[in-house]
Amino acid sequence: MEKLEMNKRENKLGLVVLILSIFICVATVGYALWSRTEYGKKENVLKTGTLVLNLNKESNQISVKNAIPLSDSEGMKQIAYTFMLENTGTTAANYRLSIVDDDEYYLQDGCSDNKLDWLHLRYAFEEGNTTPIIEDLVDRSGVLKEDTIEPNESISFSLKLWLKGSNTTQADMGKHFHGKIKVEAIQSDQELK
Repeated sequence: MEKLEMNKRENKLGLVVLILSIFICVATVGYALWSRTEYGKKENVLKTGTLVLNLNKESNQISVKNAIPLSDSEGMKQIAYTFMLENTGTTAANYRLSIVDDDEYYLQDGCSDNKLDWLHLRYAFEEGNTTPIIEDLVDRSGVLKEDTIEPNESISFSLKLWLKGSNTTQADMGKHFHGKIKVEAIQSDQELK
């Protein structure tokens, strides 16, 4: 009887070892099949260039502080922020120029709780000597220009901001706007997102 029980134990142990061996073999073969590496024969070429944004002001901050509401004709008399975008690379670049809140300057100026809502800002944006575009800043979500700049090309821009005359309350007049120019670029056939 003991021999029979011993054979059963040996058979169970043998069966466990057999099942474990089969599992290890299947796992090893599966890993080998799924971890196979193949190499492509296509050569990838990466071309890069450099976009440079130069602000022609002593300060990089674009601000509207304690302004009074102005008509468009009065706003056009404001001093312009001028800047230049240069492509110093060898590849054309699709770019997007936008104005964004300068949160660091809000903190530095101590007026984070006194932000002027974009709904109350008008701007005039001019490329070179073209006729300026005059719009509400909120209408284009701060995007000033999207275009392509060729290698070794320079483009000059000017920007004027003012508190718009319509729909502005007295409470808006003491508020501040601090912005900065943001450049996004891609040097390929892809579109900016």
